[in-house]
Amino acid sequence: MRNVWPSPSDAHRVLTRFKSLPEMEQSKKMVNQEAFLKQRIGKVREQLRKQQRLNRDEEITQLMNGALIDETGRILKDVQDEELKDLAWMIDKKMNCIHERISSLRNTIVSAPQQINGTGVQTAAEMEDAQRQT
Repeated sequence: MRNVWPSPSDAHRVLTRFKSLPEMEQSKKMVNQEAFLKQRIGKVREQLRKQQRLNRDEEITQLMNGALIDETGRILKDVQDEELKDLAWMIDKKMNCIHERISSLRNTIVSAPQQINGTGVQTAAEMEDAQRQT
């Protein structure tokens, strides 16, 4: 004798509960095989697009890092126009992140200045005032 899961009594209970639901509730989440496969293919395609984007970003980041290390400029010699455009975009993106971080840090320093007097430590506001005066 084979063991079947769920047991016949459990299966009967689930089926009875399902049939007791209104027809609208019974068909609420039902899809046919074709619709299910289309949904699944759509999800997998989206995952593929995201992964391709991440891979491309990683390739361009590696190219950028290589170009920064290579003082001769040979790395960029054989780079295609499309890659150069992507590299320029990546550099702009990184520069924007850097500028945002600098701005954030400046706002943090200015909003909570150090209260150290007479120790030779200047607050950000004092440094900016000193730069303006020169």
